[in-house]
Amino acid sequence: MAEPTRLYYLLEQYTQGRATEAETDELFSIIREGEHDDLIKSWMDETCIRLSSTFTLNPDSSEVILQSILGNEVRMPAKSKWMWRAAAVVLVVVLSTTYFLYNHHNRGTGDNTTNTVAIHDVRAPTTNRATITLSNGTTIFLDSARTGQLATEGNTSVRKIEDGKIAYQSSNDHGYPKKGGRVGTNMLTNPRGSKIIDITLSDGSRVWLNAASSITYPVEFTGSDRRVSISGEAYFEVTHNPTMPFHVMKGNVSVEVLGTHFNVNAYDDEANIKVTLLEGSVKVASRQQSTVIKPGQQARVTENNILVDHDIDTDEVMAWKNGKFRFGNSTDVPTIMRQVARWYDVDVMYQDSVRGRIGGSISRDVNASKVFKMLETTGVVQFRIEGKKVTVLSGSK
Repeated sequence: MAEPTRLYYLLEQYTQGRATEAETDELFSIIREGEHDDLIKSWMDETCIRLSSTFTLNPDSSEVILQSILGNEVRMPAKSKWMWRAAAVVLVVVLSTTYFLYNHHNRGTGDNTTNTVAIHDVRAPTTNRATITLSNGTTIFLDSARTGQLATEGNTSVRKIEDGKIAYQSSNDHGYPKKGGRVGTNMLTNPRGSKIIDITLSDGSRVWLNAASSITYPVEFTGSDRRVSISGEAYFEVTHNPTMPFHVMKGNVSVEVLGTHFNVNAYDDEANIKVTLLEGSVKVASRQQSTVIKPGQQARVTENNILVDHDIDTDEVMAWKNGKFRFGNSTDVPTIMRQVARWYDVDVMYQDSVRGRIGGSISRDVNASKVFKMLETTGVVQFRIEGKKVTVLSGSK
């Protein structure tokens, strides 16, 4: 039996067109079980109330869509009339929402004073959609997992604690095994459109993962060093241990520390890997060279060398962890839109060649339209929003 939280999450994902193939299969498998009819109906009622408070629904058209789906029962075998109807209505919500929002948009007043055209807005992430893949291949969905122990890996307990944080608690001293041997490896994945996830590793080091990021790490640390690998963006607060250096790996790039606070931006769609130091000392190394940076400095690892930028605005670097978008005046539009796409899980397209740079700051808790309106006030860009598709156009400048 599925957890209600997981079911509501799957319904929201599906009706917003954000569900993966696996999530879609999981949703309809739950519906076929026929054990959650009341929960599904309750969610449907709330959704209809929410929609009707914003848009004028046409019941005749909705019934046509419903009957066309109900007439093809071969696609969805069901154990009861209500189960099939529940499955159908989930689809109806998607189709009717698209249909009526499209009509609502076409019936507009003709007022073109606002550049942003929103068929429906995109909300900021309200849940954490992260998953943990255990050493045996099992996947734990953290949004629906209950608080408490999630799994046991060797001598280590994997727990979900307050505020959805994850903690690895080892029965060995400080999270280091007393004996050598094979130790399991886990992976924490935080997808696009997901809130930040906070994990404490077995040695006490803490890591915050941004959206569209992942970290692979041993359940317990063995040998002469501590080694993890990341993709995307993560902020580290590493527990000091002079006899066991901590290494963060991304391809051929290594960040070596003994105990410190630093941020690593290593998204595959960014031109460079950026390591920003807030406290302590960090050694950044690539195939070609290595360098040590100090607090307030940032190492940019290019294809050929490592460049060090001094007097970095650390508030801008850490804005993602502090719940904000913050762009310096020299930030180009594509860089901004990559951040927006990861956070809101939207697809960005460019109709025009957009020139110019933008500065500004805004909460990451607001709907996407508010971010776009803030950017539009600069005159550099305009936006057209169609569901999860955002088209960028050149502004008036």
